[in-house]
Amino acid sequence: MENGWLQSFDELFLGLDGEGRIRRVIGAAQTVLAAAPPQLLGLGWQDFITQYASEPARPGLNFAWLAVSKRYVSAAHWPVYLPFKPGCILRLCAVQDDPEVWFAVHLSASSMCNLDTLVEQVMLEAIERVVRLSQYVFRGVDGPLTDKQVKEMGGVVSHAESLRQVLKDLRAEVFSPAATAPQPYVLKNFLIFSERDFSHRRITTHQLAIHCEWAEEMVYCYPAVHAVVRSILDTLLLGITPRSAIELSAQNQEQTRTVQIEIRYQSQETAFQIDQRIEPLNLADPQRLGPSKPLQVLITMAHSCLKPVGGSAWAEPDPKENGARVILMLPRWQGPIS
Repeated sequence: MENGWLQSFDELFLGLDGEGRIRRVIGAAQTVLAAAPPQLLGLGWQDFITQYASEPARPGLNFAWLAVSKRYVSAAHWPVYLPFKPGCILRLCAVQDDPEVWFAVHLSASSMCNLDTLVEQVMLEAIERVVRLSQYVFRGVDGPLTDKQVKEMGGVVSHAESLRQVLKDLRAEVFSPAATAPQPYVLKNFLIFSERDFSHRRITTHQLAIHCEWAEEMVYCYPAVHAVVRSILDTLLLGITPRSAIELSAQNQEQTRTVQIEIRYQSQETAFQIDQRIEPLNLADPQRLGPSKPLQVLITMAHSCLKPVGGSAWAEPDPKENGARVILMLPRWQGPIS
C-alpha cells in the first residue's frame, strides 16, 4: 500500500519480514525506484538489491543485512546510512512489536555522495595548494621574511593545515558513508604493518620497529580505517624513543561486542607524551581550527572514521610500559564473512 501524502517527499519506506521479504510499501516508490508497489511486494532482500541498487553498493548492503538480521554486529554499531544508488541512501533497522514487519528500510534522496566528491576532488585539492604555497613562502625560498611576515605566514600555514584536516574529518564522518559501506575484515589480514611499509630514514638510524599481534578477530568498519592506522603509525615513527617499537594488538570486549585495538609506544618527545586521557574533538568544536597537538589531531581523525559505525578513539597513558597508547574501539563481527 502507498500513502499519497508521502509522494512529495521523495522518500520510500519498506517493511520486511523475518526472511527479508518486502511486506509493506509506503511512500514514493515510483519516484525513488521507478517501480510500482506491487512490483516490490514479495521481493527478497537479495532480489531487491540486485534489481534496484547500484552494483558497487550491493556487497555493503548484503553485509549490512547480515549485521542487522543475523545480529552479527550489535545494534549500537549498525551503520547510520548506506549507499544504495547514485543520489539515494538507505537506512536499515530492526522493528519491535510488529507480527509481520521485522525490519524497516528507509530510502531517500541525498546529495551527500556528490558532496563527498566535491570535498575530495575540489575542496581538498584547493586547500592542499594553499598549504603548499604557504609553506613555500614561509620557508623563505624566494628570500628571507621579516619577523612580522614570519609570524603572519606561520599563522596562515597553521590555519590552512587545520582546515585541511577538518575537511578530511568532515568527509570521513558525514559524506563518505553515503559513498562507501562498512564491511567485515579479519584483523590479521586488514591491519598488518611493518617498518618496511614506511620510508622514514629515522627507522634505520634510530633502530625502530613495528610489531603486530592480532588475535583471530573480525571487525566491522570502513576500509578507510586501514589508512587511518597507517597515518597514526607514520606520525608516531617521527617521535618514538630510539631503539624502541610501536606495538599493535587487540583485545576482545565480550560485554560490549567490540574489539579494542591498542597502539603502544614510548616517546621522549613532549608532543607525544600523555599524562591524562585525550578525547577527540567533535566537528563543531572551534578548537579544531586552532593549533593542536599531533596526538589530538590523530585521535580526532580516527574517531571521525569510526563514529558512523559507533566506534571511538582516544589516547591515554600506558602505566605498564611507562609510555602511551592510542585506542581504537571497533565493532566486532560475529559471523562468517562469505
